[in-house]
Amino acid sequence: MRVPKLRFKEFEGDWETHPVGSVCDFIVPARNKPKDFDGSIPWITIPDIEQNQRVYTSKSGLNITKDEALRTGSKIVPINAVIISCVGDLGLVAISGKEMVLNQQLHAFIPKKKIFYQFLVYELTNKKEFMEKVATKTSVLYMNKENCNSIPVCYPSIPEQTKIANFLTTIDDYINQLTRKHALLTQYKKAAMQQIFSQQLRFKDENGEAFADWEETKLGEITSKIGSGSTPRGGQEVYQKHGVLFIRSQNVNDGKLLLNDIVYISEKINNQMQGSVVEPNDILLNITGASIGRSCVVPSDFKVGNVNQHVCIIRLTKNHNPVFIHTFLSSDDGQKKIFSHQVGSGREGLNFQAIRSFKFYAPSFPEQIKIANFLTQLDQQLDQLQQQIDKVKQYKQGLLQQMFV
Repeated sequence: MRVPKLRFKEFEGDWETHPVGSVCDFIVPARNKPKDFDGSIPWITIPDIEQNQRVYTSKSGLNITKDEALRTGSKIVPINAVIISCVGDLGLVAISGKEMVLNQQLHAFIPKKKIFYQFLVYELTNKKEFMEKVATKTSVLYMNKENCNSIPVCYPSIPEQTKIANFLTTIDDYINQLTRKHALLTQYKKAAMQQIFSQQLRFKDENGEAFADWEETKLGEITSKIGSGSTPRGGQEVYQKHGVLFIRSQNVNDGKLLLNDIVYISEKINNQMQGSVVEPNDILLNITGASIGRSCVVPSDFKVGNVNQHVCIIRLTKNHNPVFIHTFLSSDDGQKKIFSHQVGSGREGLNFQAIRSFKFYAPSFPEQIKIANFLTQLDQQLDQLQQQIDKVKQYKQGLLQQMFV
């Protein structure tokens, strides 16, 4: 019997299986690209669609007229058609929220009577492995019309399809709600940072009194160490499964120290790299390559580790807060300062003299702590939201594997 592992109890019987092209009409986009984009019909490309979501507009503002669609041989995709990507990122599936025209990297299905369009979205989401198997292997994966229409879809009765689709749509709506909340909180944090560093937003002490005025300083004047490490002699071959954490530039990412992708070096090698020892509450700053400017604060419970030559250790004196300084480096003003101090083409990155010369305004130490605590609370809320999003997505993925054949 072809039945899923997990099923609503009121339904029974086998599911049917057919190639999607036999249970749907389909639209293959024209090869010709429009020349004029002065109409009202969205011209949709892969960046415009998001997994399991409705698409309404071109993010690039590309819209054509019916005459331009006719000139290029493009067919207009109706509302509630199911759109799949057929180049590169296979398995990307969405729903047309209004009439539109697709570029040739997309393919549209218009379900017939046996298939509910919202059910088909989730069924095709599960077919990524099949799509990659039948795709033409060039520099990027590519599915032609026959490949797209050959995708096998397995489905029950319309009432069962509808119940499954409505259930999964509710989960997607919850994910979208959490995602929007995360995006709004991220925007709020960014706006708060701009107000803090422009001194539009000021904090007060425990007695409600204003703190002292901010004073201009150089980073080199408030640090006890600015320097980097080096890769152990022998490179990857010297890494061992026990020893000392070795932090590379890819471990420093948008305010977090990524310990899941960290390697270890032996105690012997660690002793040869004493100049690059990392301590709790150090600021780590990427100083070369594409990730230049990313920074993080080493957790207070960090034990012992070393960094490679692409990471700068910034160790502050006791009267300055590392979270505040890291936040400054991550702010728009801090990033502009970092990129304005790059040496040469940018590949050479930042040198220590340039980092020490960074000028900025800083508040008193007590106000720094207030600011750091405020921003840390926002980061904790953002982390909690992201964990919720990841957990619900994982739950949904498990359902997709069990509720479909």
